[in-house]
Amino acid sequence: MIYGYPIIKIAIEVLSLTFLDTYTYEDTKILCSMVSREDIEKYLNISSAGGGDFHPDGKKICFISNKSGVNQVYIYDTETQEEIKVSEGEDRCTNPHFLSNGDLLYLTDFGGNERWQIMIYREDGTRFRLTSFLEAKHNFAFATDDAIYLSANLLDNQRFDVFRFTFPLSDGQQEELLVEGEPFIPYSPRLVNDAGTKVLIARIKSNLANDLLEFDLAQKTSRTITSDFFGDHNSRFSPVSYIDDTTLLITSDHERDFLCLATLDTTSGVLTYLQGEEWNTGRTLLLDDRKSVIYSKNVDGSDRLFCGTIVDQRVEDVRRLTMPDTMGALASGDNRSYTRSFVKNRPEDQLLITFTSPTLPTNVYLLDIKHDQMMQITQEGEEFSGPDFIGMTLHRFASFDGIQVPYFVHTPKGEGPFPTIFVIHGGPEGQSRAGFSPQIQLLLSQGYMVVIPNIRGSNGYGRRYLALDDIEKRLDSIADIKALVEHLVAENELIDKRRLVVYGGSYGGFAVLSSITEYPDLFNAAVDIVGISNFVTFLKNTAEWRRRLREVEYGFLDKHAEFLESVSPSNKVHLVKTPTLIVQGDNDERVPLSESIQIYEKLQENGVASELLRFADEGHGVVKRKNQIIQYQTIFKFLEEHL
Repeated sequence: MIYGYPIIKIAIEVLSLTFLDTYTYEDTKILCSMVSREDIEKYLNISSAGGGDFHPDGKKICFISNKSGVNQVYIYDTETQEEIKVSEGEDRCTNPHFLSNGDLLYLTDFGGNERWQIMIYREDGTRFRLTSFLEAKHNFAFATDDAIYLSANLLDNQRFDVFRFTFPLSDGQQEELLVEGEPFIPYSPRLVNDAGTKVLIARIKSNLANDLLEFDLAQKTSRTITSDFFGDHNSRFSPVSYIDDTTLLITSDHERDFLCLATLDTTSGVLTYLQGEEWNTGRTLLLDDRKSVIYSKNVDGSDRLFCGTIVDQRVEDVRRLTMPDTMGALASGDNRSYTRSFVKNRPEDQLLITFTSPTLPTNVYLLDIKHDQMMQITQEGEEFSGPDFIGMTLHRFASFDGIQVPYFVHTPKGEGPFPTIFVIHGGPEGQSRAGFSPQIQLLLSQGYMVVIPNIRGSNGYGRRYLALDDIEKRLDSIADIKALVEHLVAENELIDKRRLVVYGGSYGGFAVLSSITEYPDLFNAAVDIVGISNFVTFLKNTAEWRRRLREVEYGFLDKHAEFLESVSPSNKVHLVKTPTLIVQGDNDERVPLSESIQIYEKLQENGVASELLRFADEGHGVVKRKNQIIQYQTIFKFLEEHL
C-alpha cells in the first residue's frame, strides 16, 4: 500500500458491504459481487519478494516473500537452489539481515501493532526471540561484526533510546543502553567507525530534518555535529559511511532543494557537495577502497542506479548500471517490509537488488557490477496465468495556481469511457512510484482506469515542492485533486465523468475525506483507509513518540489548534454527499481507530451512505491476504452499488 509499504504497491485497499452499517471479518462471508472470487484471488495471489541480503560466505541469500499470504523470511542456497522458509506464525516477519556468524536476524510484530521484536534464526535451524519487552517498539538499525544496534522505547513510551546487543547472542540477553534520547525526538543509531570506538546517531526532528551526534563508546560521551555547525537548520543529513576517522560520506539537502552526495568534516563542519543538484540521491554504498560509490537516483518516480569514483571532491567516471526495466523502482521502506533496496556481496563484485516496475512483480535480482549483467533470483509472479500486465504513463498538468503536478495513468484495455479511480498516497511526504501492484492489475482487468497523482507536498520533487502544503497551505493539495479531475475530464475522453472514485490511505485517507467535504459534487464514491478525520484528535491520540514529528508537518496543538479544526473533515460532514467506505485496523498506532469511528458516526448522523469495516488482526492498513481477498470482494460490490 502506498501509505504504509515501500514496495510500491499502489492499490485500492478496502471497500465494504452496502447493506450493513459496521461489520467485521465474519460478516463478509455473505458478500457477493459480479466479479468472481476466483478472478480476485488470481491477481491477489501474485506474490512479491524483496529485501535480499548475502550470507557472509556469499553462497546463501535471505529475503522476504508474501507467497504464504503474509510476509515471511526465506533462505535460498545459490549452489543447491534449495529454498527454505525460516520464520513462522500468522503475523508478518520482515527486514532480514545475515549476521557475521551466519545467524539470521529478522523482525516480527503482532496483529499489525508495529511493536517490533527481534528474532534470531541459527544455522542449526533453531530460533529464539532476542528482545523481551512485548509492549516496546524495537527498531533494528544495523549490525557490526560484534554487536547489533537498535533504538527502542523500552524505558519511556515517548522516547527512543539507543541500545545494543553484543555477541554472542542468547535467549534472554540484556540489552545495553548507550544513549538516552529526548521525549518526542527519536534517536536512531546509523554507523560505527572502522575502529569500533564511535557510534553516529541521528536525532530526528521531523521526517525532513535531523541532527547527527557522535557517541564515544569508551568515554560514554556524546557531541553534536550538525547543530553545532549549522545551527537551527531544517535539513536532512543521512550518513553513508566514514571515509576516515573525521570525514563522513553523507547525502544532504542542506541549503539545497534535492538530496545530494557530500562529505562532512566532523571537526570543522565543512560540507562539500560531490555532485550537481538534480533529483534526489537515494541509497548509497561506499566500497572498501573508500573511493568507489554505488548510488541510486529517483528520477520522476523511477530509479536509476549508478557507480562512480570520488575524485577531487567530485563523483567522476559515472556509469549507469543495468536495471530490469527502463521504468521502475528500487523497492525499500521501513520495518513493515525491509529497509534496504540493494546490498553488496564480499568481494564487492555483486549486488542484490529489489526491483519492481508497472509490469514486473517485485523480485530480487543479482547484479554483476563489473560486467553489468543481471540475473533474477526470486520468481514471484511467474505462477500467474492471465492477460499481459498493463503499464502506466507519466504526465504533468498545471494546477489551479500554475504549479506543475505529476501523475501516472493506468488505462485498461477496451474502448471506454471507463470508471476512474483517483489514488492519493499517504505521508503526506510520500511518493507514488513506478511499481507493480496486483490490485491495480485486478482493477484494470475489470475495466477501471486508475489515476495516481503526486500532489504538492509529495517527496521526490525537491524541498520547495514538499513545503507547498505545510500547515496553512494544507488545502492547496486538495485543490490539486480537484484541478486534476477537471483537467482529465476535459482532456481525456476515456474517462467517464459520471463514475469517479477518490481513494487513499493514512494521510491519503484525509485527502479522500477532505475532497468530499471541500468539493461535495466532485466524486461519485469515496474510500478512506485508516485516514485522519480530525487533526486535533489525531495528534492527541497517535502514539506519543510520533506526535511532535507530525506536528511539524500539520501544525502544533498549542499554536494551530483553531486552524487544524478548520481544515478537519469531521467538522464539515454536513457538506458530504458522496457514498463513503471507511476501513480500519484495530491495532493501528499511527492513525488510531478512533479517527475512523468518529467520522463514520458523523456520516451516519447526517444520512450519508457509509460503512465501517474493522479488522481485529491488522494495524495501519490491511496486509494479510485472507483479509485482502475480503476487501476486494467488497471493492467490486461497492462500486457496482454506487457507480
